[in-house]
Amino acid sequence: MIDGLTWLIPHPNLYPPFFPLRHLPIHPHPLNQLTNVPLKQSVIDLATLYPPALTPAVSTSLRTYYITSFGDRFFTAPPAWFRAYMYLEALYHLPVSLWFVWNIPRGHPLIGLNLLVFALETAVTTLTCVVDTAEWAAYSRKQRNDIYSLYVPYLVLAGVMGVDAFFRVKAQLLRAAASGVVDGKAKRT
Repeated sequence: MIDGLTWLIPHPNLYPPFFPLRHLPIHPHPLNQLTNVPLKQSVIDLATLYPPALTPAVSTSLRTYYITSFGDRFFTAPPAWFRAYMYLEALYHLPVSLWFVWNIPRGHPLIGLNLLVFALETAVTTLTCVVDTAEWAAYSRKQRNDIYSLYVPYLVLAGVMGVDAFFRVKAQLLRAAASGVVDGKAKRT
């Protein structure tokens, strides 16, 4: 069980990626927040997948700071499933994040569908981490709450993003159905 309510307050060093409300169009402002995810992934999260000779010094420094500050076991003694999640992040999450940076400002028609899949993947992997953290008996309540303050905002954002994306995709499908388009082809009358 998650201890107390302090995990609801994002850590002061956490800057979650920009995400608009459902009634607003997806907007690329501020671009620095939109690019935060792929930069963080490349420099911190995926650094252990690099060959040691190719690991940038900044990655080592930031990971050391993160581990020292938060003691996140996923970065010191990761379970096998977490390593699989890192490969998922490298092979799916990072490329799609970069796709978003390029295509959201251009209004690509597949944004809603990609956001839905992205949100589900993010929610499932982040929820797994939150649930696992709750079982870290050797960690104090404060240590676990510090970890929650980093993971839970991403879980909440993924949930909001998923609901938003669902309604965007639903609206696209209903518009297509109402206009008589089925499987990309106009219905014959």
